Amino acid sequence: MSVYDHEISSDLLARTEPPERAAAMLLGLGMFALARLDLHLGLPMDSAEPSSFIAKLERLQTQVRGMPIGELRGGYQAWIERCKASPLVRNDNAGGRWVPDARSGNVVSVVTLAGGEKQQQGYGLVELEAAVEELRELLTLLTRLRREGSAA
Repeated sequence: MSVYDHEISSDLLARTEPPERAAAMLLGLGMFALARLDLHLGLPMDSAEPSSFIAKLERLQTQVRGMPIGELRGGYQAWIERCKASPLVRNDNAGGRWVPDARSGNVVSVVTLAGGEKQQQGYGLVELEAAVEELRELLTLLTRLRREGSAA
């Protein structure tokens, strides 16, 4: 490696390290928020076997379909759709990876599709922060829906 190459590498590291650290912090917070949501989603389910977050969502969806049509059922259906739309849930479900993109300053979610094709989606720090906050809101909403369901 030449001195020139070393200077380029050092410069690149200096430019990419701060956003990578911020993204790593947000992704870590997202992992904890998703784990908390997963735990609370699985609490009332009768199953001794561990299952994925998506499997628990599907089980809840089946239960919701059996509910009478009304506000509570609609609330649960909207909640399930919001969960499925979360980039943190989608990435986790697909066994994806998060990689920094030094050129754009984004963090890229890379998932491998069934045919082996790779799919990438970039997220800025603001978007990641919003995704973490969305998971926190979903936990609050799930708690509220369960309270409303037990009061009915």
